[in-house]
Amino acid sequence: MNFIDSGIRRNDSRKRYMSPKRKFSHFNLDNGIEVVVYPIKEVEAVSIQVAMLAGSSSEDEDKVGTLHFLEHLLFQGSKKYPTQMDVALNFEEIGASHDASVSALDTKFWFFAPDSKVKEALENAYEMISNPIFPDRAIENSRQVILTEQQDFWDIPENQFRNGYIKARWGEKHPYTRVGFGEKNVVAALDKEKIWETYNRYFIPPNFKIAIAGNIDEEMAQNLLNNTFGSWKKDGKVIKDNDLRLEKINPTYYIFNQPRKQVNIGISFSMKGQKDYDIKKLLSLGVLSFLVGGGFTSVLYQRLREELGLVYSIWTVRSIWPYVGSFDVVGKTSTENLKVSMDEIFNTLDGIKKNGFKESDFRRAINYLNMNSKMHFSDPRKIADYFLGLMLDELEMYVPEDYIRIANSIKISEINELAQEVFDFKSMGMGLMGDEKLILESGVKNIYGQLTSIQ
Repeated sequence: MNFIDSGIRRNDSRKRYMSPKRKFSHFNLDNGIEVVVYPIKEVEAVSIQVAMLAGSSSEDEDKVGTLHFLEHLLFQGSKKYPTQMDVALNFEEIGASHDASVSALDTKFWFFAPDSKVKEALENAYEMISNPIFPDRAIENSRQVILTEQQDFWDIPENQFRNGYIKARWGEKHPYTRVGFGEKNVVAALDKEKIWETYNRYFIPPNFKIAIAGNIDEEMAQNLLNNTFGSWKKDGKVIKDNDLRLEKINPTYYIFNQPRKQVNIGISFSMKGQKDYDIKKLLSLGVLSFLVGGGFTSVLYQRLREELGLVYSIWTVRSIWPYVGSFDVVGKTSTENLKVSMDEIFNTLDGIKKNGFKESDFRRAINYLNMNSKMHFSDPRKIADYFLGLMLDELEMYVPEDYIRIANSIKISEINELAQEVFDFKSMGMGLMGDEKLILESGVKNIYGQLTSIQ
């Protein structure tokens, strides 16, 4: 965990940032592709990350999974390299690795290559993304692979639990609850015509972002990009960001029945989305998360594990989407200890609301997170992924020095006030995965009911 997970909206789409130690370039290619280049002379590799601002939440409800199907097919052959083996060999022969994913928010492609082969890596990446052919045999093969991928995912009870809980919390049909690989019925029915329709709808230059980090300078990167992705000419509809704010999130009590002696715990406090917070508020949420359950010195870890031995694990998670967010307490305990564990969690959170944090703990958290932000900028892949995320989320281009400066301006009184704001028991959600009969017998629902006034 560190401070560089968050930022504020970008207000200048073409600039170069100068810092005491580093500079990065931020510009647009002539066809509208947004780019960040971050040179690192001390390494012998280059990370190239390409993304499109469309994921499963962007798709029509009856087409969820088409983008993921398409992502698979892009590795199956292009006009210049017509088979999957041709595509794979072109990367392996230059010592490069490649992968891709589709989330609810975006579609990403990763390429990691030796600095001496960055030209070839960019050419291969561009060919794969801009000139697909979608062979019939590859479509049928990919269909079976994806159906297996989906089954593997849903065979894991924890995945069923998380998905069911978020749907209970945000609504069955909310686009953020969609899994990137989509729906089984969509994948089973896809044909080449529908795949081409989706490709032509989304895969146009203005919808793409590229982040490059490693041993490459701005001039070289611009020349290589102009000869590859910059030469891509394709018209289409530019993707627009859909406002998916929820007017109200009601209290939610959810049980996923899974006969076992352990219980997975999820306690959720609703927050606004990333676009509704400024950088200082986002950093403050990071500090709060670290102090409550983000490390071995956190309040919840010390109380429930080290003092009482009630849990093996307990931590906090911030899930901040563009238009909705959640501050979650997550852990595991036995059914025998469930009620006392929940009592302790809520008593601890209530104590934080009433008494706040110690100054020494607050300062230690700031220092730890500052140092982690610096360390994050030592890996070209993490750096490229970081800048890619900023572009996708339309956030300001900050580097560790910026986060440290802003973090050092945060006051402990602001964190204490934030705790009172976040830990609103009246509207919280509680999700439990375990033996439903034993959970009901534990009486833990009474605790939830007393806090939310819902029986």
